[in-house]
Amino acid sequence: MNTVPLAAGQHVIWQETTADGLVDWTVGSIAADSVSCTCAGKGTWAPGSDFAKSSNRMQLTIPDAAADATTEQVCDAGEVVCTVRSWNSNAAPARDLEATCFACDAASGSEDCTKDESAAADNAGEGVISYHADATVTYAQDGTAVEAFLTVKDVAYVPNSQNARGRLSYKPSNTATAWDDETTIAYTFGGQAIGSDAQCQIFAEDSDMRGFAGDVMMSDRVTNCVISGQTVTITLATSRVDFYVTVIAGDAWGASDTNSVDGEQKNFNQVVRSTTGVAEDKYTMVTLTAYGDNKAKL
Repeated sequence: MNTVPLAAGQHVIWQETTADGLVDWTVGSIAADSVSCTCAGKGTWAPGSDFAKSSNRMQLTIPDAAADATTEQVCDAGEVVCTVRSWNSNAAPARDLEATCFACDAASGSEDCTKDESAAADNAGEGVISYHADATVTYAQDGTAVEAFLTVKDVAYVPNSQNARGRLSYKPSNTATAWDDETTIAYTFGGQAIGSDAQCQIFAEDSDMRGFAGDVMMSDRVTNCVISGQTVTITLATSRVDFYVTVIAGDAWGASDTNSVDGEQKNFNQVVRSTTGVAEDKYTMVTLTAYGDNKAKL
């Protein structure tokens, strides 16, 4: 909560103050464009490199005022909220983290402003919003990590005959949290050259034949589909992953039980979930003999 307005170039700092030993935020690195900030007077914006983490602190630099603004004020007095939508693969610490918040002026050296300097008496320091020892917030970070794998389901090729030309369809499954326009899901269909003439279509499930793509197109779910070699990569338009991807006009079907499907999901260009590395647990490319084994892997 900022008790005074904030101007362009000033710095808001979240500093860890855990009394019984610093534990640091679990997120090790912050993916580009994964942070979203909001304040009254400015609204919501993506701070990019104006938000950074270093040595038990996170820091936001208030952006420039609008081109037609008559003052340098950007945020009204009130809340400044930043959400870090980044992935952490490290083990969680054994206890929670305590932090405080303060703000410093845009003067030279203020990017290194400490909580004590922010509270210097008689405006002797660089403080805009002073640090107060009793003004802290607790971040819950403990917990047991559960390893999860990206999967794929309902992989089908019609007609399902080797060397036939037809339609490949599949449904992404067991995905991690997705973000509008910032999530990609890529699957590599082992041994299958899809071809440069292939095209993607996005469908809802068939209401009469469960497990197959239907006739209702869901054009609002995906913004882009790129086919390269054996890999199909889609970019999500929304956080909902409730659709089938269909590839048409591809090369002849060359599926073999010795090949499998691998994939990965990226948020903000950072891998957040991949298919299993255990060969026998992978989804095998569709043939009649592979169907029964794949049903057990869903």
